[in-house]
Amino acid sequence: MIDIALACALACSQTPDDVAQRVHELVKRVEAGDLQTVDEGVVALVQLGPAALGAIKAELPTASPDTRYRLEGAIKQIERDLRRRRAMGIPSHITLAADREPLPDIVERLRRLGDVSIDAPDLPQDRVSVRLENSPFWLALDEVCKAHGGVMWRTRGPRIVIERRPYRNVPKAVHGNLVFFLEELFAYRSTQFANTWQYCSLQGRLAWVHAIRPQIATLAFDELEDDKGVVLTQGAPYTWSAGDHPDIDPLTLPLLHSHRVLPDEAAQRLAKCRGTVTVRYVLETRNLLSIPSPADARGQSREAGPVTVLVREVTVAGHDMTLRVDVRTRGDRIETAVAPSDFSILDGNGQSHPARGAQQGQSISRDRGESVTTTYFTLHFALPAKAEARSLDLSWAADVEEIVIPFDFKGLPFK
Repeated sequence: MIDIALACALACSQTPDDVAQRVHELVKRVEAGDLQTVDEGVVALVQLGPAALGAIKAELPTASPDTRYRLEGAIKQIERDLRRRRAMGIPSHITLAADREPLPDIVERLRRLGDVSIDAPDLPQDRVSVRLENSPFWLALDEVCKAHGGVMWRTRGPRIVIERRPYRNVPKAVHGNLVFFLEELFAYRSTQFANTWQYCSLQGRLAWVHAIRPQIATLAFDELEDDKGVVLTQGAPYTWSAGDHPDIDPLTLPLLHSHRVLPDEAAQRLAKCRGTVTVRYVLETRNLLSIPSPADARGQSREAGPVTVLVREVTVAGHDMTLRVDVRTRGDRIETAVAPSDFSILDGNGQSHPARGAQQGQSISRDRGESVTTTYFTLHFALPAKAEARSLDLSWAADVEEIVIPFDFKGLPFK
């Protein structure tokens, strides 16, 4: 048996020569071991992380074909883990014990342990007791405020702020460095053209630490029902796209839901509020097509790995652009499926604009004995007025990571 935890610890503490020796030992075990030992050896190599990349690559020329295949797989996994870490950060967990310590001192310890910018300029000097054991940062932050009762956290620009106001137990769901929380939930009437409508409006927010801004986030409900049994889930899921909101806060993004019909005016709260927030990060992009100007795009094609894109038609109306493209993928097994949201346009100001669109059809053919799948897309891009559509790039998200944050909130009162 291979001690995987030991392999990881050694990578963190040893010199490059020591890591190379450890890699060589694991490769020999992969070469000579049974199936279980081979699998454990590959996992141990991956656990060594980026520090072992050079040593693993150095083993490739002398490895057997089967071992080379496994080593190349380990290299791909390490490189992907590194891209994932750069995009999403390493989950921050807090262990902290305070027994009647001044609140400012506890907040300072929280800031240092989480390595997060926290503004708390006017905290009371009250003494607080709190105990946290391997708690995700956002839950730790909430517990510190709850322990005092007279302070509350919020996000403001690139920072987290703790200020004097009554603590509020905000409904929230945490996943690693991400938190989805509800800011407002209210019912109200609106009169338009002599018609009076009842609305249920839910305003949530996704926030993060140690991570880049996601490309797309989607709020979807499985159940949304008031205490009178009225179902409020009509309408498509709300999707937030980075390209549609380039000037939004760098630490958070809004996720909204509004339902126009609330027949029972006696409803006081949500009996059920269950769903998911799906967060999409782009870990690797490949440039597919450089477009000097929209008029020159028609007929251009570009190949990137297993994917080839052919631009059939370009339509420009004001600051809206629509591309009709054919996407060809070769081979029976494609590692990454292609979807409209995998494409983005980079405008002359350096701002990326993810596509919205739909798949219009698909065909499968054979070319020299190899399967070729052609998918037909219509891609829509909404460019802001300040963007100059003079030089655009069409890119494909070659590697993406989706995180699903489930939530289940009950008994939420309307305002």
